[in-house]
Amino acid sequence: MRRSLVYSTPQEAARKIGGEYGKEENQLRNPRHAVADGGEILVADTHNHRIVVLNLEGIWRHSFGAFGHGLGMLSQPHGIAVRGGRVYVADTGNHRIAIFSRTGNWLGSWGGIANGDSEMFSYPHSVCWSGDKFFVTSMGSNQVVVLDEKGGEILRLGNPPGSTQMRRQSRVSAPLNQLSWPKGVAVNDDQIYVCDTGHHCVKVFNQQGECIRSWSLVESSSDGTPSDVACLEFAWGIASFGKHVFVAQQELLPSCDTWADAGRKVLAFTLDGELVNSVSIPGSGDFTGLSVDEQSIYVCDDDEHCVWRLWRAGNGGVVSEKPTARTVSGPSPLRSKPQQGWAAQIAKAAQQVSVPSVALDNDSVLVGDLP
Repeated sequence: MRRSLVYSTPQEAARKIGGEYGKEENQLRNPRHAVADGGEILVADTHNHRIVVLNLEGIWRHSFGAFGHGLGMLSQPHGIAVRGGRVYVADTGNHRIAIFSRTGNWLGSWGGIANGDSEMFSYPHSVCWSGDKFFVTSMGSNQVVVLDEKGGEILRLGNPPGSTQMRRQSRVSAPLNQLSWPKGVAVNDDQIYVCDTGHHCVKVFNQQGECIRSWSLVESSSDGTPSDVACLEFAWGIASFGKHVFVAQQELLPSCDTWADAGRKVLAFTLDGELVNSVSIPGSGDFTGLSVDEQSIYVCDDDEHCVWRLWRAGNGGVVSEKPTARTVSGPSPLRSKPQQGWAAQIAKAAQQVSVPSVALDNDSVLVGDLP
């Protein structure tokens, strides 16, 4: 059975939180991850070296953290995970996991030079909890580090210690257990999903640390070289909810010469890697960290200094037309001006890859006959 998707305007299909560049209240600088918990959205405001706390409508509540290397300070924070009233932050520039209370009080850290554990993480990026295990992508060592509840190391996935090279190889030529520049990590049904960004794919590990499979939408030509269809060209954020895995990625369309021409997508897969849905939001910035809850998907937009909140559709997919059960009414203080002309961009991109499309009006486009 084949189907069609209607891509409506981002203002109908998603809500934009933020968009104003700066270091004051109601401003963000290159946010890299956001997670909703307990009626709040926590945002890693990376280049302001702080965690910003908003309500679910995007209204500013408070922030904590400031640039530095001491207790309670942060250096380019990326991933966030919340558990048991504590906020766990990938304090990337300090090579540690910083732990705060929900109100921003410093509770301690794992790793980091100050703790004498400089070898535990090298530029930690994404974090998540699964049961009593804590997962961290360590980009500098090309590994995923698994810890217990007290921060003790259990296991490492990926390259062995000391193997720090970031190899830009194809998924086919790279060893299955090797990671290159791993960014996102998620866990579902005892399987660990990793955005193997440097190898342009998602790799799946078991709890024993063995890579059991990988997937990518990169198609190879008859001589084995990658073709120009590279839908996982730059996968960054990953999250799992229910029976689906969601990936945020920067996509180079076949006709693109620069990143400014790229299209950003959130992709929904089954746990086995079958693509079931996707949504595009025009723009030239990176889609970075991603998180999912019962109703929404949160994805950070690095260059537009905002968080997109997308409403989830049926079967775990991402919303692809204006939500009827929950609509957005009125701009919030953090909402920026809508983008224009995006429907024409989507239609043009569809035509370039021989996918039929019909512009319904200035605000939506029908992309038809999708598998």
